[in-house]
Amino acid sequence: MKSDAGADPAGPQRGKAAIHGQTIRRGALSTDIEKVLTDPDVEVYFDAQLTQLRAEWVAKAIRAGKNVYCEKPLAPDSKTAFALAELASKSGLKCGIVQDKLFLPACSNSSR
Repeated sequence: MKSDAGADPAGPQRGKAAIHGQTIRRGALSTDIEKVLTDPDVEVYFDAQLTQLRAEWVAKAIRAGKNVYCEKPLAPDSKTAFALAELASKSGLKCGIVQDKLFLPACSNSSR
């Protein structure tokens, strides 16, 4: 991937976050998972890896004290998903899953 020196890779995200009263500091976005999990300034770990890799890293993130937001599914099976949810709950952390289809017309109208 080509990068311009001095460019702010969080630029578009920074603008969206500002709308919601949040801030994203320069350099806050990373693909170095180990670095993210050990950074005390990082509060939320976002995971969009392959499903078969996700459970391991979500568990590591929770153990590192990070709230988690990830793509669905959380895990490859319900047993693992419930274990991760319990781990987060016992740790006092949030574990959220993207639910981008809930408000599509087909889903919204299904209760009618």
